[in-house]
Amino acid sequence: MAPISHVNPGEVIRASLINQLIDVANGGAAAPASGVAVPDVFGLQLAQARAILTQLSVNLTLGSVFDVFGTAINPSGVGSGGLLVLGQAPPAQTRVPVGSPVNLTVAGSQSGGGGSGGGPQPVGDLFVKDPTGPAGNINQKNTYIFKFPVTAAVSVEEKYNLKATALGISHPSEWKARAVTGTAPNLQEITEITIPAAPPPNGTTVEVAVELTVPDGTNGTAGSLTLKVTSQRNPSISDDSTAQITVGSAAPTPQAITVQYQSVTNGVKQQDGTVSVGSPKSRITYQAQVPDLGPKAYDVTFDATPAGFTPTVVGGTDTTTGSKVLVFNIDVTKAGTPSPGTLKIRVTDHTDVSKFGTLDQKLA
Repeated sequence: MAPISHVNPGEVIRASLINQLIDVANGGAAAPASGVAVPDVFGLQLAQARAILTQLSVNLTLGSVFDVFGTAINPSGVGSGGLLVLGQAPPAQTRVPVGSPVNLTVAGSQSGGGGSGGGPQPVGDLFVKDPTGPAGNINQKNTYIFKFPVTAAVSVEEKYNLKATALGISHPSEWKARAVTGTAPNLQEITEITIPAAPPPNGTTVEVAVELTVPDGTNGTAGSLTLKVTSQRNPSISDDSTAQITVGSAAPTPQAITVQYQSVTNGVKQQDGTVSVGSPKSRITYQAQVPDLGPKAYDVTFDATPAGFTPTVVGGTDTTTGSKVLVFNIDVTKAGTPSPGTLKIRVTDHTDVSKFGTLDQKLA
């Protein structure tokens, strides 16, 4: 056995050192175990932990990374490198085959903060839902207000940038949209809002009013109104919603059920919302806000499945909830390296098909 080094003042006494002493007391070390010992990366920044795990002398890989809210973290994302490691699997000193993945749990915020205002960096999810439009028809040469519900399930209070856009098939340059506050005729344009911190799954919901101006000469043609909301300090927290409009017809009715992405296991959610499916499968968790207090049954089905991906609703397509939140899981496998595609998820009230909600989940 190699000599045991002395411990310097202030150094951490780790389990590996104590085990060496025990081996000596027992009359010598056991036969060397196969594989490589997993380093202890607790308390390090994610970027430091990644460098240690993947260095040639260790030769492991970085597996899945989640924060304490259960949100998948992109290790290469903006601000991710500074998140502190609070847990690892396998534990430190476990011997594993060369090249094995080490999964990490990181803090929900980063001290010192990037972006405007400093402070902890926000982590979590943001959902912009279908807007409620005005009563009656949307006519040319008129201005209307649409109200978009915005839900932030984010670790800290944060300011969000607002970007409203309108586009019409006819006279496209004359369609106008802006986020506003106040009441007519004293509306004022706004470009940001502040939403307090609130944990998932409920988060905090606010309404953002968007003023739409429909130009002349557009009767009978189609247009769209979009609101995009983005965190100022963590641009990966972003979402948008689009209302499709036909001039001369009634405003679109919001879906009765709102379906939202929650988290992914054994996969990575990219900044644009795409889930990179892992091997042999990824489990994606969703939540649906339903209008009626349960217990009630809902059907989870797929309107479209991208080629090369196979989704399965865990526990079957019939799901039940006793509250106004329905949580369900979908396992997704992929064959080979298929092209990115969109899985269209539908949640429908089992007894009233007019109450439904959909979500487009991009897969890669």
